[in-house]
Amino acid sequence: MVLVEESELRQVFRFRNKRWGVATLVAGLVLIASLGWLQATHKAGFLQSAIFYGFGVLLLYSSLYSLRADQWLIVDGNRRSIHFHKSNLYGLVDWERPGLEFKEIRVFRAATSRGTGRAKNWTIMLASGDGVNLFLGENEFGAFSRERALQLAGKVGQLAGITVVSSE
Repeated sequence: MVLVEESELRQVFRFRNKRWGVATLVAGLVLIASLGWLQATHKAGFLQSAIFYGFGVLLLYSSLYSLRADQWLIVDGNRRSIHFHKSNLYGLVDWERPGLEFKEIRVFRAATSRGTGRAKNWTIMLASGDGVNLFLGENEFGAFSRERALQLAGKVGQLAGITVVSSE
């Protein structure tokens, strides 16, 4: 979720469902149309076609999921609470908890997919005592710099009364 609104006593983070929905819809349609064209002009193998059509259908499903999803998190400084809402194809989750129910806000750089190094962007994770982890950021990829990640996490921590922990 990305920061979409900020004031002295409130921060609002939201999943940009329309952006991801349109992106995956376009990618899925292009993939399926390209494979259709390839099959019409060349002889594509069954396995190759099945894999590409399967991936195209997954992209279309992802766009349906994203366009149907509504997810946001409000950090309320007046009540020192976190209000989380998520509705999607699978149902609804909606809760509000005091900041004291959260263990920490972790700021870290995730390991790369190969585990050989660290990602360039910083991750902000809100960790509760019952295992719920929510990821926040200034954009879809987290935060570009450590300073900005600490600034965002610090504001959440200040408003909700949650400790910020940073790792290098």
